[in-house]
Amino acid sequence: MSTLTAGNRLGGGPASRPACLPSWHRLPKPLIQEVTMGLLDDAKDTAETAGRKLGDAVDDAKDRLGDKVDEAHADAEVKHAERERDAVHAKNDVKEKLRGDDA
Repeated sequence: MSTLTAGNRLGGGPASRPACLPSWHRLPKPLIQEVTMGLLDDAKDTAETAGRKLGDAVDDAKDRLGDKVDEAHADAEVKHAERERDAVHAKNDVKEKLRGDDA
């Protein structure tokens, strides 16, 4: 009959773990802290990079939208100027016909 220990009962004892993998509780505490801090630093750097890229993408989208608005505004101004020009030509043509200035 085997003696049950907390590790064996919970499935974390030596019989359930391959011999080639180290046990975390046997590693020195400073090494565990160093690995943990390294992972946290990497995660922080990754989050900062993702945030910076997202901000750049938002700025680019805002600039593109502003360019489209400017383009639409310029097109509207050109169309207005063309309509005004056509109206002036039509008015001048009517005046010429009324005066009898057939050229």
